[in-house]
Amino acid sequence: MAEKFRYMKPEELAAEIKSGGLRGAYIFLGDEDYLKRHYLSEVYKSIMSAEGLELFNYGKISFSAVSGGRDAGFSALASSLSSFPMGQERRLTEIHDLAVDGLPASALDMLCENLKAADETNIAILCLRKNEWTFDYKTENSQEFKKLSAAAKLVRFDIQSKPKLKTWAARHLSREGVGASDAALDILADMCSLEMSVIAEETAKLCFYAHGSGKTEITESDVRSVVSQAVTTEAPPFAMLEAAQKWSISDMYAVAATARDLREEPVALVAKLGKIISDMLRVKAGLEAGLTPAQIAKETKMKEYSVSKYAAAVAKAPISKLEESVRLACETDAALKSTQTDGYVLLDMLIAKIYTPRSLLC
Repeated sequence: MAEKFRYMKPEELAAEIKSGGLRGAYIFLGDEDYLKRHYLSEVYKSIMSAEGLELFNYGKISFSAVSGGRDAGFSALASSLSSFPMGQERRLTEIHDLAVDGLPASALDMLCENLKAADETNIAILCLRKNEWTFDYKTENSQEFKKLSAAAKLVRFDIQSKPKLKTWAARHLSREGVGASDAALDILADMCSLEMSVIAEETAKLCFYAHGSGKTEITESDVRSVVSQAVTTEAPPFAMLEAAQKWSISDMYAVAATARDLREEPVALVAKLGKIISDMLRVKAGLEAGLTPAQIAKETKMKEYSVSKYAAAVAKAPISKLEESVRLACETDAALKSTQTDGYVLLDMLIAKIYTPRSLLC
């Protein structure tokens, strides 16, 4: 019987990062996309030692149609992997938007050839979303698997066990000074379908809720009342809400990048952003009419704490800016439904129009 293939564990990758032992090419695969993003960030931080030289030492290659597709991707990849570090010992190349499923044999061979070019000074990571390489009982005997496993270390990120996720969520809450009962953590993990991305989003929202209501410990009842609303598709992502309230273009682009990794539909994201801006406009209109946050909350059926947060966010923004932002969101929604332009390109354009800092200087 053939020996079972041994994948690299995330813990082993963490040890290589800590010791400075990263070398060659890695392929991130498996169902837990949140951990892949986390370890990409850790690798980046460990390699980028020279501040201000990212342009020379970091290549992020996308094979998406928006970026030029496969031909442009392979050209950029070969160029990145043949470059030398500048001002530091190593450089990093990240590879995205390249699905193994359906990849022609010639493209697979070209990919493997490029991955084999990575070495101790030029680290390469192919980050596969969970739906970009389908695994079943035949996968490890396939040509794709044999060739890729010979060209790179395969790091497998599996869905974490419920006890681990509960401990992880408790740690996140604790950093914000919020405790949680075991029952609360148990139902939180279940309601988030054991997905780390969702749990991270919901622990942030629970902290927001706890601080706003003066609580130091989250109960099972709190989780049911807060998270049950948060996981519906209509509710704005908490990270998006925070970025909007801070008028932060970098934070909003980070939200969009994460949403793209998770394959969220641009039309849904624009709808959620539009709702946030519309709520901000309602609060601004109420403030200009002389209403208090409590009165606005009563009139709009919003929570008073949320109104207070919105009020602080719109304090320096002219109402004309908010009206214009709502109009732009509506136009983007129409364009998404009537043109062939890539949805994420339209979303990025909307973010730029609304959140470019000079646009606030009306």
